[in-house]
Amino acid sequence: MKPNGFAAILAAFFMSAFWMSSAAAVSNSLERECRPVTYFIQNLAAAEQVAAHLVGTEAVRFMDVYNAVPPKTVLPGDEILVLTKTGVPNVAVLRFVAGCFQDYGVHPRKLADWLLRRSVGQPL
Repeated sequence: MKPNGFAAILAAFFMSAFWMSSAAAVSNSLERECRPVTYFIQNLAAAEQVAAHLVGTEAVRFMDVYNAVPPKTVLPGDEILVLTKTGVPNVAVLRFVAGCFQDYGVHPRKLADWLLRRSVGQPL
């Protein structure tokens, strides 16, 4: 679920205020360096927190539900990290494949909560 148009501009602003700029640089890099989940967890700002960390079959179930939400996608992910920030209404959902960061999406908390409950029975 990638943002487009005005939503992309809002997402870019949100991510600059919400998330580490190094992650954005990694996702835009042509020669992508492998960044594991621990890299992101160790570099959280004080107001940021891990709301969910899904690995293996839980991550795959999450991605199955995520990919089924229109518009349907086929994004892979065998490890998922959901980050929240105090006072921010959205969450960042980071996808990892084979231990390496792939991409992120910015979503309303309500949607992330629904995805987590539907896929693994865990509320946000």
